[in-house]
Amino acid sequence: MNVYYQKHCLMDPITPSVMFGGLFTGLSVAQGMPFSPQLAMFNMGGIYLYNTLQCPMVAIQGRESAWHNAASGAILGYVGVMRYNLSVPFVDPMFFYRNPQFPKPFVGAMAYGGMGLAFAMLGNKPF
Repeated sequence: MNVYYQKHCLMDPITPSVMFGGLFTGLSVAQGMPFSPQLAMFNMGGIYLYNTLQCPMVAIQGRESAWHNAASGAILGYVGVMRYNLSVPFVDPMFFYRNPQFPKPFVGAMAYGGMGLAFAMLGNKPF
């Protein structure tokens, strides 16, 4: 395994995670959510994890792929909805009462994985 790659893969996402995590925290506070260090770290840590979850996939396959973005988004979406009570974006909460056959974590994984795939496509990553 290339140690140089792993070092950069784990260190490079720190600055964008702090920048965009701070931006998303500011947007949440502007929408009425009270500021807390936990909110800021949750946003920054989520973005950092999204980027670093792709490291082993790239190391195994040997190249970047849009599917890696989708997989890391789906993993974080599933765990976030299941354990940390994240909401599922773009889905009305009543959907889960009307359709109990669709587990909320699964729908969350599909939504967050789809957003990860959309970000990869905007970045012109190959499939």
